[in-house]
Amino acid sequence: MMSINPNGHDAIRHRSDVADIIVKGAIALVTVAIFLGAYLQFEVPIWQALIAAIGIFIAFMALHSLVRRSERLEVLAKEVMRLESEVANLTNETSGPGPLPDPGWQIPPVTPEADLPGLASVAPNVEADDSGAATVPGDPTQTHDAPLAAPPAVPSAGLAPSLAGGE
Repeated sequence: MMSINPNGHDAIRHRSDVADIIVKGAIALVTVAIFLGAYLQFEVPIWQALIAAIGIFIAFMALHSLVRRSERLEVLAKEVMRLESEVANLTNETSGPGPLPDPGWQIPPVTPEADLPGLASVAPNVEADDSGAATVPGDPTQTHDAPLAAPPAVPSAGLAPSLAGGE
């Protein structure tokens, strides 16, 4: 019989199934530990410890399923983008927008003052120093001229430390 998927994507799914079983086993182990700790250490009645452990088990399983679902959605979105790109290449069309570029986190350009009379610029005058960090001239939070002085010493009022019992 001929394989439909010669690239071995089924092997990736098998590895994720094994990882899924390991995570579910760890959740079960943590649940048993919580039950035993509540019952033996904190002396909670058995039915309350069981209800707490079952509630935590359900919460962990729901969280795990949501994380797995988001991973599957990301994989499907990447696959759709790849297929759209392949279809565009096969039909000799320009491909779609593709992935978005990373934001450069660059300093925005300084805009000139407003052209309308009576309106002032809201944005401060931003400059870049040697390290590339943005600085605003006259900003008191960025002055590094004088070091801060140490706080004054706390007066002891002549009291000597004594041991409990007060002699």
